[in-house]
Amino acid sequence: MTLSCTTETLSVSEGSPLTQVQVPAGSPSTTTESASTLTARPAPVTLSVVDGGSPHGRVRQEPDPPSTSTTPAPVTEPPWPTGIDYGPTEIDPIPFEYVEEWRPLVSVWFRPEHVDRVLAIIECESSGRWNAVGPEVTHLGMQALGLLQHLDGYWLSRAKKAEAAGYTNYGDVWSPTDQMAVSAYLAYQTPQGFGHWVCDHGGEQ
Repeated sequence: MTLSCTTETLSVSEGSPLTQVQVPAGSPSTTTESASTLTARPAPVTLSVVDGGSPHGRVRQEPDPPSTSTTPAPVTEPPWPTGIDYGPTEIDPIPFEYVEEWRPLVSVWFRPEHVDRVLAIIECESSGRWNAVGPEVTHLGMQALGLLQHLDGYWLSRAKKAEAAGYTNYGDVWSPTDQMAVSAYLAYQTPQGFGHWVCDHGGEQ
């Protein structure tokens, strides 16, 4: 028995991914309903394109939300001063008889045999007043400041050298501790030694 069939052309719209297809006549796909289903184009879907590639490649992911955790700020030392603050001006001076109150601090920075010597310098230079401001040294154009009357024009340079040599200080001319540290550096680490103070009498009372 010989079977024969005819074919008919099914046309699709231009631009469709389908070309003209030869299908057997009478095939269910040639009905209007089937043809409509076959040629219907899907609704457009927008895909994100990554780096200019195909939209059918990987899809761009949403970035992770920013972290809400906070990192504590690093702990830093106080900034080194760049100049001399000539205050305070409204603080009552320490009474003369309280010079002895500086003995514990002097003992931290100076050798035991020099403690009384340094106290005598303090008594002569500032009467034990940490906020003492001496008269201007006219030939140098400087002023003596603080407990051990350091000259303002030399202070910052000497404070930095003392710090570098291990005599810890923060360059505050009004700090008794910084005054002691820098004074110990001058007394023990420079050729002039205790000769930096005109009030020094070599430990003699």
